[in-house]
Amino acid sequence: MPRVFNLAAYQRAPRQPVNKVLITPKDIEQNVAAAAWSFAVRNTAKGLEMPDYDAAIQLMLERHPSWEIIDSPVLPASVNLTLADEDRPENT
Repeated sequence: MPRVFNLAAYQRAPRQPVNKVLITPKDIEQNVAAAAWSFAVRNTAKGLEMPDYDAAIQLMLERHPSWEIIDSPVLPASVNLTLADEDRPENT
């Protein structure tokens, strides 16, 4: 089971990207994250098909205080062998 979820926009609302990532402290099922996000979006909407994602995130974190939100789009890190020699280890 995963601990990281990309929060998706409500499909019936005008397209506005969410660009938020949910991280949970322990593995949960995808439907648990989807239920929490859906509940928050539904209960904070400004009107029919007008979600307030900032308010939804606030409500979700009130209900699940151990969860964390990262404000960033998720980009793939694909294998590119021509870049492999550019990797530098972190100083620990």
